[in-house]
Amino acid sequence: MNNEQFTTVGRDALGAPYSVGIGDPRSVGVGAPGNPRFVGRDALGAPPLENIPAAELEARRNYVYPHQTAVSLPSKLTATELKGRASDAEDREDVAEGVGPKRAGIFRRPDFLREARPLTGAEKGVATHLLMQHLDFSRTSALAEIQGEAARLRALGFLDGRQAQAADAASILRFFRSELGRELLDADELFREFRFSLLRPADEFFPDAGPEKILLQGVVDCCAVKDGELTVLDFKTDYVTADTLADVARGYFPQLRVYVSALEEIMGKKVRRAALYFFGAGESVELPPGL
Repeated sequence: MNNEQFTTVGRDALGAPYSVGIGDPRSVGVGAPGNPRFVGRDALGAPPLENIPAAELEARRNYVYPHQTAVSLPSKLTATELKGRASDAEDREDVAEGVGPKRAGIFRRPDFLREARPLTGAEKGVATHLLMQHLDFSRTSALAEIQGEAARLRALGFLDGRQAQAADAASILRFFRSELGRELLDADELFREFRFSLLRPADEFFPDAGPEKILLQGVVDCCAVKDGELTVLDFKTDYVTADTLADVARGYFPQLRVYVSALEEIMGKKVRRAALYFFGAGESVELPPGL
């Protein structure tokens, strides 16, 4: 039977009460009956600050968390953020939160105000992406067919009236007459707006991140399967010229490289070709092998 008794004798530096146990020699270890088993512990079992040696207090004050890098890592990362942007036209559903500072909320304009002004360049780009996402690829051999697809998609509610007019049907026709466009038409299988989420080692994107992992999310505009291999396409509506095309494309390479890695892991197939296609310029830029 434990005869030990406790008497509250004070409060520590944080205001919590602490007690002294007396009366049980077994709790003393060395000493006479009646000696305190311990001198002062708060309600959580910790001694008051005045009973802690100065060297230990100094060590606690100077403690540095050994995994500080992990504290600043995002839990999620989107492929488009690898270009240094918080969002992109094809990420219009906000797949993940941005790594950097939050942008102020943007409210949708009322319909009567939106219809009173022309579409912005970004809105026209979204319209072209939507048309590419939903149109019937078998009806892309003539401008009238693509315009007919825009009208059909408007009737089905995939595009509104202004988007159906603003989608660049002529640029889409030019794409399908290109080598890449013909490759899509000849594919064994097509995936459009392919969304993915993968856990990846954080040090792929942040040096010295250690063993942490990040949820990587993205949307691949188009992936074609032919003879067991993949062709990955990322559509861009940026304004580029012959002088700026290469530099703009290089900025998108990290994003495209993530698409390649993700699709190979998910589908278990090799990507034989990955390219950016710029509708405005009618030009494609392929991801260099091994980059």
